[in-house]
Amino acid sequence: QELPSAVYYRGFCQIQTGAYADATKDYLAILKNGQDTTYPTFNNELGSAFYNLANYDSAYIFYNKSYTKDSSDANAIGAYGLASVLFEQKKTAEAMILFEKAFQTKTIPKAIVKGDKNYAEFKAEKQFKDLFNKYF
Repeated sequence: QELPSAVYYRGFCQIQTGAYADATKDYLAILKNGQDTTYPTFNNELGSAFYNLANYDSAYIFYNKSYTKDSSDANAIGAYGLASVLFEQKKTAEAMILFEKAFQTKTIPKAIVKGDKNYAEFKAEKQFKDLFNKYF
């Protein structure tokens, strides 16, 4: 049996290299073993993996766990993730509220937003473009 930390860090590296499907397998194994609370950014990372696989319902679940649980910088990342998912689900008004909450914290780097796989879609929305220009 593999050590939970080895599985977690393998999954983390898989996210960094774009192997999202493999990452979700490792992260779900960590979750099944109840080890997810060991890693403070776990929910955002798993949300990101699902988001990048266009599995928006699962991404929503994990970003929402992060957002509702934590009021630190991770909350901003959770808010941004939720906003991104809601935007893809065509819930634009809700998404814009959360994009603004995330941007207001000043903890989301501009490069993260511009590197988002759906940035071009976001930017096409006038309200998003206005928020982006306001905070960046």
